[in-house]
Amino acid sequence: MPTVWTHLHLSRSREASRRLKHAVGRSLDWLAIYLARSGKLPLHITIDSSRIPIDSSLKPLHQYSSRWQTLIVLVSHVGNVPPILPLFGAMHTPNLQALTIASDLYREGIVSYEPMLPFLTDPATRLSSVHLYGVYLSWNSPPMTHISTLDLRYTTRWPAYPNLKTFFAASPALTTLVVHDDINAVLRHVAQPSPQSVIKIPSLRSLQIKTLRIRDTESKVAAFMSIFALPALEHLEMKDLEPKEWLVVAKTFGLPNNPRDFDLWTTYARSTSRFPSLVSLDIAML
Repeated sequence: MPTVWTHLHLSRSREASRRLKHAVGRSLDWLAIYLARSGKLPLHITIDSSRIPIDSSLKPLHQYSSRWQTLIVLVSHVGNVPPILPLFGAMHTPNLQALTIASDLYREGIVSYEPMLPFLTDPATRLSSVHLYGVYLSWNSPPMTHISTLDLRYTTRWPAYPNLKTFFAASPALTTLVVHDDINAVLRHVAQPSPQSVIKIPSLRSLQIKTLRIRDTESKVAAFMSIFALPALEHLEMKDLEPKEWLVVAKTFGLPNNPRDFDLWTTYARSTSRFPSLVSLDIAML
């Protein structure tokens, strides 16, 4: 049953990490067995770099990189990300579909502020799903240009408006965008030049926004959404909004003041909305 052996979670207990700090081989002696028993099936890999040196864990996996399908890299702090990513270099990963990089000790206001070095630059890589939690990667560079799902949580430092526009123009397959962040901080970094300047994402079907409040201020969610033109949007989900914030969104985009009235929308009301293709609306208010 090779399927049983295709999920590789490279980590160890806190005590083992302390006692076997330099005896990495003893912590990974099971890995060769898993790889042998997995046959030629795709591999799903999680590397917990806070418990096991990532350079040591990558060595036995390098020759199997063509079988990687999902890759999750956990770091104890965002400051540990820059020296890690170059280790992936130009690995041959033609079957890699999903990438997650997560700073697992995220605290409000602690995020990366510098773009990370390019990695996974193999031109054969065609990632369809990228999840970034507490880290900020270079935008519009491999592997960020072929994705259909982009999940950004606590990244905060978005690129300036011209670079953001270039990124989305180079991501024609993007259908799902998830943003959990301090929306006001994102707006400051993007610095939209004028309300008339919008970034069109023609294929986006699903948008999820969750507001994080570093300070007790009104979140400018409507202003953030106004950066984009989303003609094909079908599913809108918003979490942790204040009622007054939703009313601004509703007025700006021609949506019902009471989200529960969405199913009662008339054909005329739908046609006058900025989201005429919307079929589902899920709003969770504070």
